[in-house]
Amino acid sequence: QEVSKNLLGKFELLNERFNIRDFLYLSLLAGLAFFVGPDIFSRNLSAKSAKTAQRATFIAAILLIFFALIMTYISIWVHESITSPTQTNLLIALITDYLPLPIAILFAVGLISALISSADTCLMSTATILGHDILKKQDIKSTRYLIAFIGIMALLLALFKGNIITLLIGAYSVYVPGVVLPLSVAIYFHKKRKLNKTLLFYGMFFGSILGVISNFAAIPSLSIYGTLISALFSIMSFYIQHLPAILKYPKSNI
Repeated sequence: QEVSKNLLGKFELLNERFNIRDFLYLSLLAGLAFFVGPDIFSRNLSAKSAKTAQRATFIAAILLIFFALIMTYISIWVHESITSPTQTNLLIALITDYLPLPIAILFAVGLISALISSADTCLMSTATILGHDILKKQDIKSTRYLIAFIGIMALLLALFKGNIITLLIGAYSVYVPGVVLPLSVAIYFHKKRKLNKTLLFYGMFFGSILGVISNFAAIPSLSIYGTLISALFSIMSFYIQHLPAILKYPKSNI
């Protein structure tokens, strides 16, 4: 009980290394990516009804909060309690040196399962969108080739840039400004109100461009500006139906 009190006392939502700006930045990028993402779609679209999907999403959201708190508590305990002369990664030290073998196996399998579950969803979604919607390929063989190609590229990124948090934030900083808000607006107003597809395209284009620049220039605030610009164009898309000819994007099929 004393250990639990000490650990809870060490929990800090904000400190000098993680201030309110960092918190809002991470919440915006990571939070919106979970709001509209390929992993959410792949599971919801497999539900037998809209009611089932809504109920499952609500239950999953509650469980995510619960497990996030547990994982945070475990992380604090590992950081404060474990010192390993042979391992720089404390999570690996926890599995190999501290946990009983049966629990260590279950813990390792759980971590690997979580990674594989996210990886296969992203690979299949990306390959399907690229092959079916962009390249207009209808055969399964093309999708398999694209999965292999994208998987190899992802593996190379992981090998040469091993910090997974940096990779995730980099992906979110492009995906959220470029896709999340325009897609959210399009989904919400589907069959309810006609949207200006050209303005949605501009929101996706400028948002993703600023996200890419924020990665290469290491300026995180650019992805926030990209999100705001994307939101502005998305809002304009259901207020402005007619644009001057010079601003129209030809053959927009968004």
